[in-house]
Amino acid sequence: MIAVAALAVFTLGPAYLPAHGAGARAALPEAIFSAYFSAGRDIGDVEVLVDIAVGVGYEREEVRGVLQSDAFEREVAAKEVGLQADGVHSVPSIRIGRHRISGAQPPGVMAEALAMATAPALPA
Repeated sequence: MIAVAALAVFTLGPAYLPAHGAGARAALPEAIFSAYFSAGRDIGDVEVLVDIAVGVGYEREEVRGVLQSDAFEREVAAKEVGLQADGVHSVPSIRIGRHRISGAQPPGVMAEALAMATAPALPA
């Protein structure tokens, strides 16, 4: 449930949780990324997620209530199924034109995908 809650806050929280500060909705995903990747915080811990959300303008008890419920479980599951159907099986996952690049790749892979996406179409 904690993993679902973390995903819910990250993907759905900005749209569904009432924000009480200017820019809170836009700031939440970046704050979660920063907490995890830069500060090494455990975003699987409800109290860590609550602190992060409060730090960008959400109300502590509202966030805790959402995280301790299964309010977004179906929506998160549906989003996950949709992403998998779209070819997302790892992160990062980037679509450039018709091509999906999965996982960390060297710069040459990105350059090639950009070149293919911007190349003029061949005559039929």
